[in-house]
Amino acid sequence: MYLVKWFNFPDSANSWESAKEFENDIVKRFWADVLRTATERIELMEKTGEPNPREYGTGKRFTPSDKWLERQSHNAAEANAMPETSPKKARAKRR
Repeated sequence: MYLVKWFNFPDSANSWESAKEFENDIVKRFWADVLRTATERIELMEKTGEPNPREYGTGKRFTPSDKWLERQSHNAAEANAMPETSPKKARAKRR
């Protein structure tokens, strides 16, 4: 499950969504970025002699950086794919 902060909506519109509600591409890009960032951090720690990074346990929340969100927003806007509403509201409109 993902806690979604909807673009241009207040926090009160945030909702929990399952991965199947998203384009698979956005979820894959998010986790690829998490992995890339973690790998870069580990490599830097090995070079500087810092202790090993902590392990993530169950319940760890990963939040995309503002820079990552900007890139995704920009890419979606260019492709005219920016949703105007949340999936739940879109489903309600179709009914």
